[in-house]
Amino acid sequence: MAGIYIHYPYCQKKCFYCDFFSVTDKSSDNKFIAALLKEIENKTVCQREMPPADTIYLGGGTPSLLSVKNLEKVLNKLHNNFNIVSNAEITLEANPGTLTKQKINEFLTLGINRLSIGIQSFNNDELIFLQRIHNAATAKQAINDAIDAGFENISIDLIFSIPNQTKELLKYSLETAVDFPIQHISAYSLIFEPQTPLYDAMEKGEIIPMPEDDDSDLYAYLIEFLGENGFEQYEVSNFARNGNKSKHNLNYWNNGEFYAFGPSAAGYVGGYRYKNFSDIDKYIEYIDNNESPEEYREEITSEKVQQEQIFLPLRAEGISFEIINSVNDEKKNTKAMNFIKELMDHNLMISKDNRFKLTSKGYMICDEITARLMNIIF
Repeated sequence: MAGIYIHYPYCQKKCFYCDFFSVTDKSSDNKFIAALLKEIENKTVCQREMPPADTIYLGGGTPSLLSVKNLEKVLNKLHNNFNIVSNAEITLEANPGTLTKQKINEFLTLGINRLSIGIQSFNNDELIFLQRIHNAATAKQAINDAIDAGFENISIDLIFSIPNQTKELLKYSLETAVDFPIQHISAYSLIFEPQTPLYDAMEKGEIIPMPEDDDSDLYAYLIEFLGENGFEQYEVSNFARNGNKSKHNLNYWNNGEFYAFGPSAAGYVGGYRYKNFSDIDKYIEYIDNNESPEEYREEITSEKVQQEQIFLPLRAEGISFEIINSVNDEKKNTKAMNFIKELMDHNLMISKDNRFKLTSKGYMICDEITARLMNIIF
């Protein structure tokens, strides 16, 4: 099975912490949609064998700004060019400030069966700091409207470690979230990404990031709270209720294939990783001229595949016993197994379902563990 990712590059307003490619000028929207449809068709023609797709993910940007007419065009083009399984998970990212009851109902009618809503916080002061276009009341209304429409698979995003955020403020957002019958929460620490206004404000001393120890404390509290309220942590930043894990994201972490369309979109198909230009005009121009909009394409060597089979699954559902056993160097294999035993002795890793999987405690230092294991094996 494979996944399909669509990058919709327009936003109503650019959040000052976001480093994903997006623009606020929608004047090229119709030209972009025409180019997107053509890219989907062109890439399909170029593929000799197309594995069935069981997930479609519309990200951005703000895909909930898509007109229903254009969204229908995109979904029809995908269904006409790909073998998409009947029970495919089809996710659309949404900003609460762009949703209406009518639009939510139309999304469901078009076949969207999973809504990922960018709530970020249920605290108005935090939303103002994050420069979101919605307030807490709008966020709650968006979730309720999605539930009333009949969405049975709803995910929300939350941000923690916002400057001056206390455990009590985070607790309020978490309590509000789990009171809804939602199935999934993605929780991210606020990152000061270079080339964002947030980063520039930090450089000028106008905003001070939360100290690392306080960030770790909030993350630990978040993990504990969500676990106590029925949300299983299955990836560093993702928590699922009643087994409703994101199939699309798990495909990434399990090193599965996925097609990607739109400016800045990155895919992995047939042993190659590729990324499109992060420029709408250039993207449209290349496609109009029957040229590939790819900024680069890289063949993944067997060694790199093995590396990715370790560091990608490690941050999610774990490394298979088979991968560790495939390390041909006996000395390295022994060191790796000794390190894994050490992690298990310290309750940082467990053995489950023929995999070595990080515990919640292990997820907190996932990067450090990954670096050490990779250094041992490679």
